[in-house]
Amino acid sequence: MLKGLVFVSFTVIAATGALADPTQDCANLSGDAAIRACDQAIRQNPRGAESYTNRGIEYAKKGDLDYALADFNEAIELNPKYAEAYNNRGIVYRGKGDLNRALADYNKAIELNPKYAEAYNSRGIAYLGKNDLDRAIADFTESIRQKTPQLHLPYNNRGIAYRGKGDLDRALADFNEAIELNPKYAEAYNNRGIAYSGKGDLDRALADYSKAVELQPNNITFTKNIGYARFYRGDFKDAAADLLRAIELKDDIYPMLFRFLARSRSGETAVSELEANAARLKTKEWPYAVIDLYLGRRQPDATLAAAVKPDDRCEAYFYVSQWYVLKDNKADAEAALKTALDTCPKTFIEYAAAIAEWKRLRP
Repeated sequence: MLKGLVFVSFTVIAATGALADPTQDCANLSGDAAIRACDQAIRQNPRGAESYTNRGIEYAKKGDLDYALADFNEAIELNPKYAEAYNNRGIVYRGKGDLNRALADYNKAIELNPKYAEAYNSRGIAYLGKNDLDRAIADFTESIRQKTPQLHLPYNNRGIAYRGKGDLDRALADFNEAIELNPKYAEAYNNRGIAYSGKGDLDRALADYSKAVELQPNNITFTKNIGYARFYRGDFKDAAADLLRAIELKDDIYPMLFRFLARSRSGETAVSELEANAARLKTKEWPYAVIDLYLGRRQPDATLAAAVKPDDRCEAYFYVSQWYVLKDNKADAEAALKTALDTCPKTFIEYAAAIAEWKRLRP
């Protein structure tokens, strides 16, 4: 019996004692107990491809991607027509950042089983990673048409692709569908909040971010998004409080920067805290140069020069604009903001923040 796909929710069957068949234990248990059962099942039947696949799934869930990859390789060698093993190996390759190998495996899984709904969803995610949004949408649509068991997933993923194309109405429709199918799916609330934010409806965005945090209180992404949305709205004190919670969850430079700006905009002295936060960071790669700017160790031109990649430069213009705002230099702030608006992808938090700041400077 095959467990299912890697990285999706599983029904865990609690062990109440030793079961007669280790192959069944391997399929039904989870975590280390499942791995031990799979070990025993493989010893009893070294040619049992499903036992390798089920053990690979458990290794992947633990983050042991190399062990998982070895197991899926073995399963495929034992059964070259094993579509599920190709799909799961593709998910592991995607987790390792090798999208080309992942796509090759998803293609093989679909070739073996053209109605394999989960493989279409997996391939769509890989196309999202390559920013091939039209192909991603086509695959998510096919996954929906084939009625994948967790139907909320391709709806959510297709919404992300539509949002990437700037089609926020279609994105909202898909996120609504995902939430209706699974009202406890926190990612869909967060994604719908991003879409509402893109339409300028910050009240609805905040409601969705708050629901996402309610469902997953320790998710830093959801917590950050609440803080960013409050910052866009000009609720700087509340934004600073939300961003502090995000920083407490993880040392992340972006909420550190926005918290500094939020506190500074609400009249607080925030330099010492930013310096302490920066000391905990493990790298001084971009956008660390912005911290140097805000701490007085770098000037705007040097900050822009430190941003080598195009996306980094778009961010740099936004953060430089905020430095000018704090210096009450409206003309240079507007000039930097305009460049940020012209160059930043619309999915960037800096783009949304630049729009909000532009409205404040030029109501």
